[in-house]
Amino acid sequence: MSRPWTKRQNKLFEKVLAKYDEDTPDRWQKVARDVGDGRSAEEVKRHYEELEQDVKHIEEGDLRQYGGSRTGSANTNGGSSRSGSRQEQR
Repeated sequence: MSRPWTKRQNKLFEKVLAKYDEDTPDRWQKVARDVGDGRSAEEVKRHYEELEQDVKHIEEGDLRQYGGSRTGSANTNGGSSRSGSRQEQR
């Protein structure tokens, strides 16, 4: 099991990904080296793949694992569901 990623590591990970595009030789080794903290190339690649899946689920509207649902509390008008509740009470 891999260690959790801190906010600082995630921000650094994003910056480093922008530095090394998909065509960069040994991309994951370079990303791991730049992220540091003992992360292996396999760990950073797996982290990237997990984030890709998260984005895919979000784009497809599948928010269940993020605390929302397709028909539940997620507000499709871009606002929070709390503001919608206040309007209903008026």
